[in-house]
Amino acid sequence: MLTIFSRALLVADISQEELARTKGKLKNAGVAFEVKSRKVNTGDKSLRTKPAELFAVYVRKCDYTQAKKTMERG
Repeated sequence: MLTIFSRALLVADISQEELARTKGKLKNAGVAFEVKSRKVNTGDKSLRTKPAELFAVYVRKCDYTQAKKTMERG
């Protein structure tokens, strides 16, 4: 488990496809990660839009450089 003091934010996105791609790359590279999600409003309140889910992927601070390189490889 990653604590708030030992983690760094790697990616934040509302796309589930991007989340799946990110998780797959990190698993293949052997990097430990944790995903947190929360609801966010994406539109004007008068339009009564449905809140989107924001996904945040955290890695250990000591693995941040490796995780960033893994994500840049494409």
